[in-house]
Amino acid sequence: MYRVPYLEDELRQELRETEPPLSDEYIERCIPLVLIDLTIANANSRFNVSDFAQEMEGVDSPQVAYEEAVLSKDGQVIERGLGCADNLRNGRIAFYLHYFDPSKPLKWTYGTITCPEAQIMPASLWKAMPYEPIDEDEEEEVSPE
Repeated sequence: MYRVPYLEDELRQELRETEPPLSDEYIERCIPLVLIDLTIANANSRFNVSDFAQEMEGVDSPQVAYEEAVLSKDGQVIERGLGCADNLRNGRIAFYLHYFDPSKPLKWTYGTITCPEAQIMPASLWKAMPYEPIDEDEEEEVSPE
């Protein structure tokens, strides 16, 4: 799991402006944006990337996998986009998750996962999977330049 420092201040500010207000403790504890990179083994037809989710304090709907991709063993993007990994039974996937709370497990198709401590994202992975903001008015993807 990788911490994505890009836009961290802006995303944290969005949390401060939510209604109802979120606790300061949660705002400081959460990591505004992470990239989760993991290997799937022996998944069955129930597997769905959209099942990767984490409840968010004070919000009715959870944060879910965003901009998922199927990666090669060496981290190159094979396919990217909504549902691209849903039929994967074995392989490497990555996806973004907003407002990750390291004190809570990550839910997925088969239960929960306790995530390791977030590391800074390697430049090669950032280049392979640039973050595309959710803002529909945003036309450009964010890349490391």
